[in-house]
Amino acid sequence: MIQVSKEKFINIFTKIVFFFRKIDRILMLHNYKKKQNYYNQRILDKELINAKNTTHKIFNLMRESLGNEVLYISFNCSSKNKIKKKYWQDIVKKINGHAISKPSDRLIEYEEAGKDIYYMDGMHLNKFGNKLIADEIYTAINQLIKDKIKN
Repeated sequence: MIQVSKEKFINIFTKIVFFFRKIDRILMLHNYKKKQNYYNQRILDKELINAKNTTHKIFNLMRESLGNEVLYISFNCSSKNKIKKKYWQDIVKKINGHAISKPSDRLIEYEEAGKDIYYMDGMHLNKFGNKLIADEIYTAINQLIKDKIKN
């Protein structure tokens, strides 16, 4: 088994987040040009069901490409929307994966405690926020692996 130090994990995590943040920025700008707004103000039930079904298809494809013997771990962005969180957890469970929700729950706690964890857009984590979630994810993954080894 490969062991990665906490510092190395945080470094790798930060680089991955940077990559996805750049892609997200491109998509946001494209959406803004198209709709003259960054976000839909209200997510309709139909859109939520479509998003759930699309996410399930994508997760299934990832699981199929990885195979069932690979430990499939998923964590979600901070979301106070309990319906979306439940959909995500159910999808991950259906593909024999492990949904790690404690890191996103902790982000909500940090935010409610007044910690400055987001960029000015209020959606994306700043450097401090990324470090906090990386610490939480590292701890959760280590515990999951330890539990798997015991069984």
